Amino acid sequence: MGSTTHFADRALAAVEVKRSHVVVGLDPDYAALPPELRAKHEALEYEDEQRQVVAACREFLFTLLAQLVEQAVAVKPQLAYFEAMGPRATSCTWT
Repeated sequence: MGSTTHFADRALAAVEVKRSHVVVGLDPDYAALPPELRAKHEALEYEDEQRQVVAACREFLFTLLAQLVEQAVAVKPQLAYFEAMGPRATSCTWT
């Protein structure tokens, strides 16, 4: 369930608590992922290539976010990048 507090109020509170202004933009690009991560997912069996790409990008982004949780006050998914990967990729942004 969503918060009833306005986004700007939550963002300002996060800036004060974390003493940070870091906003993370998520622009998933399969070709730019670490080669080891791509190889790991290429070795696994998926129903199709789109599922493989989405799984690799999801793993990378969630690992990145876990590392930045203490510094980042907000996250902005660049939806065009997710949409370019197909309908399965857009579900990553709402998990």
